[in-house]
Amino acid sequence: MRAPRVILCGLLAFAPALTRADDECVWQDPGIAPQVSVDGRVASLREYYSPQWAACAVRAGQRNVEVEWRFASEPKGPPILSEKVELSVARRDGPAKLGARLFPSNVCDDRSHRGGNNRRVTTGPPGREQTTELVPVQVRVRAAGALRPLEYASRPVEIPCGACDSSRAGHVAFLVADNERDMVLDAKLDAGWFECVRRGATLSILAFAGETEGDVSKAIRPAVVVAGLENEFVRQGDAYVLRKALPMARLCQQGNARVVAFELWGRGELMSVGGQGREIHKVKCK
Repeated sequence: MRAPRVILCGLLAFAPALTRADDECVWQDPGIAPQVSVDGRVASLREYYSPQWAACAVRAGQRNVEVEWRFASEPKGPPILSEKVELSVARRDGPAKLGARLFPSNVCDDRSHRGGNNRRVTTGPPGREQTTELVPVQVRVRAAGALRPLEYASRPVEIPCGACDSSRAGHVAFLVADNERDMVLDAKLDAGWFECVRRGATLSILAFAGETEGDVSKAIRPAVVVAGLENEFVRQGDAYVLRKALPMARLCQQGNARVVAFELWGRGELMSVGGQGREIHKVKCK
């Protein structure tokens, strides 16, 4: 009869410790809701928790959660990116933070989720605007056991991806006409690229005239503006072409003009065919 009493005493000896562990691992609201945001082109997850609660969970043998990013169009499909994230148990006054990031290369290189119903917008500062496709993604935190309170599924957020293949854009050049006096704009652009970037785009020529190269390179106000070029391209086979005479007579009226400079400007990615700023030419105005 003595053996059963020994076993019973052993079980009772462990009971208070289990009760304390359970009490310590009760979830404590950190006071900050989980957040998913996009800064630039990088999506970030932030989820907060009590480090005291995390320390208890770690003592129970659980330290990691699984963070999975997916395309919002396929929430049950394979993850874009999956990683284990370790909880911090460092002592601190405020809540600890669980973080994970999704980079544009993880999303934009997979074109199978592009070009459907995703929104397209023009982004970027003037002069470096880009036609962008916004690809919705979601993140989910998977946790089990003592870490189950960290389970979380986000709303969709949009990752901006370049929509048009700029390597196929084509060429634009300012050429001297056969009469060796006038100038022409000669452009030949890839049809697929042009049709991708043309929505909402504008394109103009800014023309500057002066006596020296310094005059035209530093000039702020153009002598002539030729607007509406985006509407003058004509489809020829697999390209859109434009050959346009430039208003040299008007430029030559600008004082003692001996040098002119041309620059493409506008809105949207179409103006990126303009290259590196102003193109300077000496002219014969007389």
